[in-house]
Amino acid sequence: MTLIEDRDPSAKLIATGAQIFKDQPGSVLGIYQPQRQGRRQLAETLVRLVKRATDLIKTDPKKAAIPVFRALGAGIVPLAVFERAMISPSSHFISNPAQILEATAEMQDYQVKIGVLKHAVPVDQAFDLSIFRNNL
Repeated sequence: MTLIEDRDPSAKLIATGAQIFKDQPGSVLGIYQPQRQGRRQLAETLVRLVKRATDLIKTDPKKAAIPVFRALGAGIVPLAVFERAMISPSSHFISNPAQILEATAEMQDYQVKIGVLKHAVPVDQAFDLSIFRNNL
């Protein structure tokens, strides 16, 4: 939205994601078959890095915008757009998966209702909260 507003100031946001679907995450880090050999350590490292990145966004969003800019926007989107996006009222960066369990279950139920998913799976089986708890 930050980029769209820059390119077309007449564009208006009619509803935020949270207004459409409360607490629904924009993206989630997932690890395929985390129980496989060597994946637990990988998962723990990724969780530590996500927590570190989330903390940096909260404490120094300008500094946090730099690696995001380098990975996603260098030469295409100005750094200032990423800096503003980091502090946008629409941005809510979290690293604790427990915070999205209820919203994930609600979204899954909705997706079943509209036919995107055939059936819901137990959300508590989709997240290994111990990895996050062990890396606080």
